[in-house]
Amino acid sequence: MKVLVTGSEGFLGKWICKTSGGHTVIPFDSSIGDDVRSYGSVEQKMEGVDAVIHAAAISDLNESAANPGLNYAVNIAGTEVVASVAKKLNVPVLFISTCCVYGNAQPASCFGSIPVPTELYAWSKLAGEAVVMGYNPQNMIARIPTMYGPGMRPALFVYRVIDAIENGRPVEVHGDGRQTRQLGYVEDVAASLWGQLTRSKRIEDHAPEEATSVLDICAIASGLMDKPVKIQFVPDRQGQIIRQNIHPGIMGVHRSFREGLASTISWYRNRNGGINP
Repeated sequence: MKVLVTGSEGFLGKWICKTSGGHTVIPFDSSIGDDVRSYGSVEQKMEGVDAVIHAAAISDLNESAANPGLNYAVNIAGTEVVASVAKKLNVPVLFISTCCVYGNAQPASCFGSIPVPTELYAWSKLAGEAVVMGYNPQNMIARIPTMYGPGMRPALFVYRVIDAIENGRPVEVHGDGRQTRQLGYVEDVAASLWGQLTRSKRIEDHAPEEATSVLDICAIASGLMDKPVKIQFVPDRQGQIIRQNIHPGIMGVHRSFREGLASTISWYRNRNGGINP
């Protein structure tokens, strides 16, 4: 297949391209002059492709909250552009959503659970799901977990934990640190997305079964790095998801958090601008 990947230069996008196997990837990203908000820009790149993986988004929770207009323009209006052009060209879309759409309505599953987002970012992704399916009910939705791994953004919590421990700074923890996440190693998540696309599965959760608390993330990182961890507790963040319990809708291969974190720490200590562990 020839597949257009929007957001191809982002954290997940790079790994989607890297794990493409025998598929041909057409990159699409603002950093290379593309604009997901432009019908002309999208149609020019979408001509002749067999499918679209739509990963372009304002994906930082804090940035979405601080810039709601930009969040809307990219995550919702931009998704409408992609969906409408795909409808015109008869191209199926795999929309990258988030497991955060479930909010605190746990346990959760794409099979029957009603999403109740708690933050603007997750609401915009839920709206994007509606847009994509409204244009074509044969389009696909992938609800992905909080990710970590080589190439991750410094704003992500796992990166901040590693960076703080390495440099002897305290890790800032919102609330009591007992909140859990089903963290996905980015390479595993990217590979599982290709699986959903090739099976044309309408909707799937891509979270691993293993759940890890914030305090456990800190402790595991400290052990792997052989350095002490200092924790600074601060007031809980508004909209915080307390305990994730998502039943995976896909039997993908997910390495253990400890294994994935070890690779991530290795990348952090040896990073040279690439994404390989």
